[in-house]
Order: sequence, then structure tokens, then C-alpha cells
Amino acid sequence: MKKFFEENIGVIITIFVISLTLSAFFIDIYPSITEVSEINAGNVEAGDNQALHETAKPVLVAKSATLNVGDTFDMFKYVKAYDVNGRDISSFITIIGKRVDTTKAGTYTITYKCLYNNVAAYTQATYIVEDI
Repeated sequence: MKKFFEENIGVIITIFVISLTLSAFFIDIYPSITEVSEINAGNVEAGDNQALHETAKPVLVAKSATLNVGDTFDMFKYVKAYDVNGRDISSFITIIGKRVDTTKAGTYTITYKCLYNNVAAYTQATYIVEDI
């Protein structure tokens, strides 16, 4: 377990910071469905809060890495996506543009896209393939 934390501390800290940021953000943006202000009382029904959650941008977290020529590149080892409720929606991730070619050494910057509920999020990560 210690080795896991040592190897993934950057990702763990990133996810923690993102979750804290999202928690603070969504507490302000999505008030309780029972709290309807006087301003929007005529426009919002209690069930409309669900519609806000369905249109929230996914959280896309990618980690850069160094690989060796001949390694297998599994993008899901390096990128994850989550919906507003923290559910893993990584199956909605696609790569835009070029891919990592582990048959030759080089530096590859990959753009990831997650399209979920017709809302897209993008991020990039850099992968270095070294000739051993």
C-alpha cells in the first residue's frame, strides 16, 4: 500500500484538490432542491436541480508518464473521468488526434476528450517513450 501511495501521490493529491474544489463549487451552484429563493420561485420547480447536474462538465484527470519502446500503452491507466456525483465515466473518454506510438522513441502530447450528457471536457498529458 505504501508503494502505491508513493508512486501515485501526484494523482492522489490532484484528485483530492479537484474534489475539494468541486465540492465548494457545487455547494454554491447547486443549492438544495428544497431551497427555492423568491427570485426563482416562479421559474424553478423542485425537480429542476437534477437538470443542472445532468449538464455539469465532467472532471477529466490525466497523468503524464515515461514508457519504454515496446511497452503497451493503455490510456485508462493514465486518465480517468468522473461525473458531478463522482461516478467513474472513463468509458466516455476518447483520444483526439495522434496516439502514443510505443514502437519508436519520442514525446507524445495526447489530448483526451470526455463527452458525457452532451457536455465535453478536455485535458492533455505528455508521454515520453524511451529507447532502452
